[in-house]
Amino acid sequence: RLMSTQPSAAGKFWKITLQRSPIGLPPRTRQNAEALGLRRRGNIVYRPITNELAGVVLKLKEIVKLEIVDSV
Repeated sequence: RLMSTQPSAAGKFWKITLQRSPIGLPPRTRQNAEALGLRRRGNIVYRPITNELAGVVLKLKEIVKLEIVDSV
């Protein structure tokens, strides 16, 4: 489950790695990857854990790797 309903998620970040190229996927999926700042395979971005971001990450679940880290 990706939602940050746990109080322990405060102050933590997601480390999001683009593992597969969004080429060939629907335009909306490509736009979501671009909105996160994921432009090339292997790119890594750090984003705070929020419910809004959980929805975007859920749309990209097949092409990204997600880890929870304490600090950037």
